[in-house]
Amino acid sequence: MELTCSFRDLMASSDSSCDRQWEYDVFLSFRGIDTGKTFTDHLYTALEENRFYAFKDLEKHEKGEEIAPEFLTAIEESKISILVFSKNYASSRWCLAELVTIIDRMKEPGRMVIPVFYHVDPSEVRNQTGTYGEAFLSHERDAGEEKKETVKRWRAALREASNLVGWHLEDQIRVRAYRRNYHRCSSKIELLEKVLMIGICGTSGIGKTTITKAIYNKISYHFSSTIFARGHELNGPRFQQLLNDESSLGTHGKTKNKRILLVVDDVYRLNQVGYLVELRDLFIPGSRIIFTTSNRHLLNVAKVDEPHEVIELTHEESIQLFSWHAFKQTSPKKDYVHLVNHAIQYVQGHPLALKVLGSFLLGKMQTEWKCILPDHTKKTHGAIYNVLKVSFDGLSLTEKEIFLDVARILKWKDEESVSTILGCLGLDSTSGVQVLHDKCLATISNNKLHMHDLLQEVAQEIIHENNPQELGQRKGSRDPKHVYP
Repeated sequence: MELTCSFRDLMASSDSSCDRQWEYDVFLSFRGIDTGKTFTDHLYTALEENRFYAFKDLEKHEKGEEIAPEFLTAIEESKISILVFSKNYASSRWCLAELVTIIDRMKEPGRMVIPVFYHVDPSEVRNQTGTYGEAFLSHERDAGEEKKETVKRWRAALREASNLVGWHLEDQIRVRAYRRNYHRCSSKIELLEKVLMIGICGTSGIGKTTITKAIYNKISYHFSSTIFARGHELNGPRFQQLLNDESSLGTHGKTKNKRILLVVDDVYRLNQVGYLVELRDLFIPGSRIIFTTSNRHLLNVAKVDEPHEVIELTHEESIQLFSWHAFKQTSPKKDYVHLVNHAIQYVQGHPLALKVLGSFLLGKMQTEWKCILPDHTKKTHGAIYNVLKVSFDGLSLTEKEIFLDVARILKWKDEESVSTILGCLGLDSTSGVQVLHDKCLATISNNKLHMHDLLQEVAQEIIHENNPQELGQRKGSRDPKHVYP
């Protein structure tokens, strides 16, 4: 099991100043009815086979809100806690009480907490939507003041846990595709005692960011300081302050005996590449600079040590990713296999298009699929654009307006600003943004609204092709730029 592969690094890289002897290597927190005899059982077996001593009780009854004393002791005596978030995890008060206890002890020296998102999206856990939202409606029903405070602690613990570095099924599907290239250089990335610059290129939406984050999560434990930034932030005041804080630049510009891991996503200008080349001369041996770009020429300009190009998903990987969004499982429903193969042939292994098309087809009948899916024998170079445009066409008028506003000016704005701006335009931000998220047309990360560059290009093309009356002219011809707070 892939999850166990990183544990040796995690165990070795934990706080060496903590001399505590742990009774258990791992504590498993899970919902028994969801994963007790499936995923969690397999994980426990894999841990044992890799000589990790784990605490797990498949027979636990999860009754009430009070954790049994033996479970409290096991949490206290475990070095690593793995939280297996499944569809019904939040409906168990026992599981939520375990979670609060684990999060409360997380900051103690030597401890680690790793979330695993099993058939749930991290955003559902973070924002308590979907089955998590339904569970909390039940918890809050007829709750007294004391119970309300407990529910607040549960919500806060879920938000904190969902922001931790963890494992998500969808990420692993996409990362496995890249390993066909990545495995050739992974040992060099981790071990070579020189400043190494790695460039990762590929078309928009192919999965560069997902893959780079996975690499960052895998190797970050080997470095004294780590920085994850975006290309447009380079050389700006915020990035400069972060660089100074993390790398402790000395009077001569060199870093003070700190091996740095710098990952920069979406480099698109020559001056950004030039700045990274300058930083390479400042970092000490053993440091790493990894950047992504859609422009292969920039890899040559930077003279990277390890150039890599992200390739499309294989047919099998495409089916898994598409099925995850279309059926909420990793394989197609029996009656839909031929339609799924049709969709896969049309999209040709492009992850973003697979996600968007799968999310759009979720819950639709076969007859609707046949009307929506084009004849792949007539496909053009605009196939990916057509897939993304189909999802836009399926939005309501209000949702279309919000989609276009996000693309024009709301990208990377915090949720409060988005809500204020859209409210001034007479648009319901809460339900509208949630619909965009559910259809994989926008995401919320660290309280900021994000839209993929490829989707932004689609929005700009739509604005260019259509006049405001066709899209639904805003009331009073208001523009989001005019109400920016």
